[in-house]
Amino acid sequence: MRKILFRGKRVDDGEWAEGYFIERDTPEYHAYIVKLFEGEDTGKGIDIIKSDIVEVIPETVGQYTGCTDERNDKIFEGDLIRNLEDYEDIAAVKYIDGEFVLQWKDSYDDSLSEYSVCGLPLDLLKVGNIYDNPELMEVGE
Repeated sequence: MRKILFRGKRVDDGEWAEGYFIERDTPEYHAYIVKLFEGEDTGKGIDIIKSDIVEVIPETVGQYTGCTDERNDKIFEGDLIRNLEDYEDIAAVKYIDGEFVLQWKDSYDDSLSEYSVCGLPLDLLKVGNIYDNPELMEVGE
């Protein structure tokens, strides 16, 4: 079973946080990553014993695909991936129509090609993400 995990850039220091995702939209929208949670079931609910919750920039929140790259690094939505076998272009990980796909930008006609992230017989290497390294997705890079 795939572990449900998210990551997002912290509001306070811009560092990445991984954990469970929660959101709150009253009176305004906020996104949070719960990095640590320990609770005790009392029979009437769960008492929180310990937690570490950080606010994150909503636009940077991405879900874990359940896959890892050649270095065993987790691949998240928004990561930039290189195919080490035969294709030197870089692809972005997107969530489209209920699945995580790799989207390569074609350097000739600016079209996007999509392939499923998990299940491809490719040697994949995470080389960055669309938030910290947007220049990697520019045509001709």
